[in-house]
This record gives sequence, C-alpha cells and structure tokens, in this order.
Amino acid sequence: MQAVTSCFQLKRCTTHLLEFIAADVPAAGDAYAQPSDEKLAHFVRTTAALKTEYRRTRGPSPEAFELALTQLKALNRIAEWESGWVVYPLYTCARQLVQMAVALDARTKRTATTAQCGDLATEDHLTQCGRAVHMSLNLCLKDRDPAASNKRHGAYYFALLLFRTYARLGAHSLVTNMVKVLESRAQDLPPVDLAFGERRALTVTYCYYLGRYHACRRADYEKGFRWLNTALLTCHRDHKRHHQLILTYLVPVAFLARRWYPKHHVIAAWPPPQHPAGVHYADLVTALRSGNLGLYDRELVRMQLPLLRRGLYLPLSHLRPYILLRLVKVVWRFTGGSSQLPIRLIATALAYSTSAPSDGNGERLLDHTECLLANLIARGHVKGYLSHGNRVLVVSRTEPFPRLVRSEPAAERGL
Repeated sequence: MQAVTSCFQLKRCTTHLLEFIAADVPAAGDAYAQPSDEKLAHFVRTTAALKTEYRRTRGPSPEAFELALTQLKALNRIAEWESGWVVYPLYTCARQLVQMAVALDARTKRTATTAQCGDLATEDHLTQCGRAVHMSLNLCLKDRDPAASNKRHGAYYFALLLFRTYARLGAHSLVTNMVKVLESRAQDLPPVDLAFGERRALTVTYCYYLGRYHACRRADYEKGFRWLNTALLTCHRDHKRHHQLILTYLVPVAFLARRWYPKHHVIAAWPPPQHPAGVHYADLVTALRSGNLGLYDRELVRMQLPLLRRGLYLPLSHLRPYILLRLVKVVWRFTGGSSQLPIRLIATALAYSTSAPSDGNGERLLDHTECLLANLIARGHVKGYLSHGNRVLVVSRTEPFPRLVRSEPAAERGL
C-alpha cells in the first residue's frame, strides 16, 4: 500500500498505482491499509471492494460496475487538486469503467426479453458511464494552472473515451457539443501529438475518431482528410487492421477533399469482404475512373447497410457528380475534343451507363441531362454554358474541364 500512497505524495504515476486501479489484478498483501487522507482512503476502500467483487464474479457484474463508477468519482475528487501526473491513472480508471459498461450492455442485449407496454425504461450502463467520464473531461478543461504540468492535456484522453461511448450510444449531438467545446478551447490545449506523448496508439485513435466526425457528420472533407491522414501516417505499419479501418474512411474522403485516387497497391491489398455486402472499394474506384454510373449505383446499393452503419453513405453519394464528369469527358474525347457537345449524345451515354431506356429523343431525358450538366457547370467542373434551344453543351476551347487535383507534398500523402 505504501507504493500506492507514495504516488500521491510524490506526484508520480507508477505501475503500482495502475495495477492497484485495475479490477482484474489481485490486491497486494497490505492493500487494505487505510491512508490518513479521507478522500484517498475512500478511493482505496472502493478499489479494494471492486477487486473483491470482480474476483468473486470472475468478470464484470452490475455490482462491480457500480463500484467502478464510485472508484472513478472518488479519483475525480482527488484529481481536482492534483497536477497533470494524475491524468493517466484517471484515464485508466475511466477506460476500465467503459470496458465494463460495454460488456454489461452487450450481455443485457443478448439476454433481454421483449419489452412489454408500460415497462419502465432502464438506463444502460454506457449512459451512466458517459456522464462520469464527462466529469473527468470537464475537470481537465477547467484546470487554470498556468504551469506546464497542468491537467489540460487530459481533455484529449477523456474525449477519446467519449468518442467511443457516444458512437456506441448513437449520441451524435453529444459528439458535436464535445467537439465544439474542444475547438473553442484549442488555444489553451497542447497539440494532440504532444498531449499523448509516446502513447502513439492513442494519437492514432483520437485522430481517427475526429476525422470520421468531420467527414461523416459535418461533411467537412478537408478537415476530415487532415485528421484521417494524420492517423494513417502515425499508425504503425504492422497494424494492418487499423490501416484498413482508417482507409475505409480515408479513401473516399481523400478524393472529395483533394481529388486523390487511391494507389493501386492500396486497393489490391484490401482484404476481400467476408460478407457479400462488405465494404470494398475496387469496383467503386473503377467506376470513378471510367465514368461508369451503373457500376457505381450497383456498388452503392450493395454496400448500403454497412455504409449507413459507418456514416459513409452520404460521403460516397457525393462521388456521383465526379463520375458523371468523367462520363462527359469520355463523350468529349469521342467527339474529337469538339467545343460543342450535343445533349442528345451525352443523354444516350448516360442512359447506356445506367442501363436506363436509351431513347435519346425523349424530352424528359434531355431535360434531366441538362440539369445534371448545369450542376457541373455551377460547381466549376465544366467551363462552358448550355444552349437550351440548340440542345448543345458549349465548352471552352482552351480548358473545358478545369483541373481538380490539388497537388500536395508527397510526405503529406498517406495513401
């Protein structure tokens, strides 16, 4: 016990303290000795009871969860008057609580019976866990100590846990509120890589969640690209599964933000989906390069459910104008680079690509094609104008299709 109390006296995190916090690590012989400080004594008693309950039930239980929740609250009260050394022990305590909540909610979901009308709703463990971890986040953000040893860098640690918690709860509004708070306090917080120090895995995970949020929830593809690309470049090269998780978001976001196509070896090394509806971008990239709208539509339908679960359906639906643009370029080359493209010819190519009825003389099809072309012109993807009376797309002779790719230094490109 002396090794644990000395951590609080010397303001230093050691393995002894982290093992004492862990519920699955047996208590040392003198672990039940009570320190003189009342807050610390309460923390020690709660942790000892948690270890006993965890060993008795051989894993997470509702009683163990309540004790872990009390343990985190007790350490929060102690940490309020401590410096930055306490951040990682507090994070370890909060992470343990999140893991218990996930395990218990999964067990409850498996064994739950059908709810009857009039039954009282019970609050799941993750919701309770989220509130407690949010208290730790506020504790770090409210640290006004001007010294470099303050706790403000701990905001990233608990934001990381809350990203995971809110993602499981589907609480997207809470994620938005948390990110707004972090962005408003950006001047007071250290850079992410410095905050996590040598714990590179935490840097990767935080950048991954933040990039996913900006890309899929805010449609801010440039900001999402920067965070996801940082996650990919920071991730260890041997962690293939983590690479695939990041690339699942980075491949479409990189194109939407910078018009970057993934390199061939990235797609070739992508493991085949274990399910017919699994996410795999090989055909999607082919459609993007060739202007094959039919292939794109089929792939979007095939992957619809996993894309919706990951929040990727909206970003991938934003690829359609670029596939249409590629199709228009194919027609333009077919005409020998003419500055006047008949709408009827583009409409026929569009109908063929989508396997729709190819009646190029139909006024409705021509009007629909003109609307699509007008959208491309408005976006700046085509330099020209529509002659509705002549049913012709007139494009610039010098640069009919402005360059979309944004060149960046090779060192910044992660895919």
